[in-house]
Amino acid sequence: MVNIDVLQVPPEKQNDRRFLALYGQLRMVFSSAIYVEAFCVHEAAHGIYFLRAGATKLIFGGPTISYDSGQDTFTANAASITAVGYSDEFLGRIGIREWIFAMARGYVAGGVAAHILAKVPDDGGEEDHRTFLALCNAICAQTTEFTVDRPAAWKQAQDEVARDLRIPSLRTEVHQRAHEFKAWLQKEL
Repeated sequence: MVNIDVLQVPPEKQNDRRFLALYGQLRMVFSSAIYVEAFCVHEAAHGIYFLRAGATKLIFGGPTISYDSGQDTFTANAASITAVGYSDEFLGRIGIREWIFAMARGYVAGGVAAHILAKVPDDGGEEDHRTFLALCNAICAQTTEFTVDRPAAWKQAQDEVARDLRIPSLRTEVHQRAHEFKAWLQKEL
């Protein structure tokens, strides 16, 4: 039985047909070994590249459904990985522009790896793209030193990660971390 975190959904909304549909979809996803592998690869690749961008800790998250009362919408997420804290020493060695590109690689890595290694047509990268754009917007709003060509940065990051994934040791690392994430999920679920 899959334990889906619905704590962010008010009890009165848990009978809504949209909620019930998302809940059923998540349960179905977890019954498919192909999709479990795909999202584990997706999150593992994010983690690897976020660590390369200076993250000091990763937090895994299992399946969730949340509710936005302002928009009256539900959002489902099969799994997540969150980078917590960044190494000041690492950030001091590279400039903000290089860090943004390192983060772009982190955000695209999940979708690119899921597509290449797990061979799924839907890479699940839409939310990752929105999060990257929000990061760029927040940073660029605080400085006039430079701008970021967001579409070019995203495309460059996709190309670099796809190239990196030709390296056997990286492919092995992604699969190893995906296996660890899958074991964690199975323990939590």
